[in-house]
Amino acid sequence: MMKHIQAPLTPLYVINPLAPADLSEVIHRLMAKDPGDRYADYDDLIADLRQVELARRAKEEADASRMAIVGEPSQARTIVLGENPQAAAPTGNRSSLSRPPLGAGSLPPVFAEPEPAKSSLAGWLGALAAILILGLAMTALMSREKPDSGGKKRSAFGSLVGALLAVSKEKEAKAAEAERVRNLGLTRDRMNVAYNMCLIFEARKGEFPRRVDDLVEADIARAVDVADAWNHKFVLYPVKRELVSFGEDGVEHSQDDYRLGRDSKFLALPAALQEMDLKKAPD
Repeated sequence: MMKHIQAPLTPLYVINPLAPADLSEVIHRLMAKDPGDRYADYDDLIADLRQVELARRAKEEADASRMAIVGEPSQARTIVLGENPQAAAPTGNRSSLSRPPLGAGSLPPVFAEPEPAKSSLAGWLGALAAILILGLAMTALMSREKPDSGGKKRSAFGSLVGALLAVSKEKEAKAAEAERVRNLGLTRDRMNVAYNMCLIFEARKGEFPRRVDDLVEADIARAVDVADAWNHKFVLYPVKRELVSFGEDGVEHSQDDYRLGRDSKFLALPAALQEMDLKKAPD
């Protein structure tokens, strides 16, 4: 008797895995030990049962659509609220439930009567045959030879691969050029900032710095502030009061050197950067 009062209820879907989980929850609430956990009135109960019915019907429609794609109709059917399950169940269906007719005041049952659908071997074989035919057609098309620009014959597949490689190389070249342009402008900006830091150092220490490391050691600049976009550290010529970057190649006196002098004016810039400035300049 104490076990009946205190032991928790075993959910219906644990006893019968085929039982719908949402319907099991309704039954579990109906049989709750604590009266406060049960339904307060029939309206709440019927509302939950309606939701169970809608969910089961939605599942059946999804199953029917999926079976229609394969070529088989779904045999599952949900008993409508208020309908006699014995009359609605198909004859000979082992999944049909034998229940007495609903009496006055009894609750309408909501449950599904699924019948496992049989796989359509013919449908799958037809789809597989279509895929094989399409693959053979594409292989034949790719194997056809045609002359390239040099007069040599190569297959359509080889032409396609060549075109894809050309597009890939073009994208890589554009990305590399965009990165180069960005680095050219970034180095000029960093040099402007670094030269101003040299002036701050001079105002504090009374002399122009001899090395860019002096700016870092004085906590005026960070290491990244005294190097170009290619991670080459700037060079200072304190007598000339010049700040120099050797550019992408890192070699002094080459075509891509930067040289920033007195009054924060550039005495030398890479030729590519000068061409960019001319293109941006208004006519």
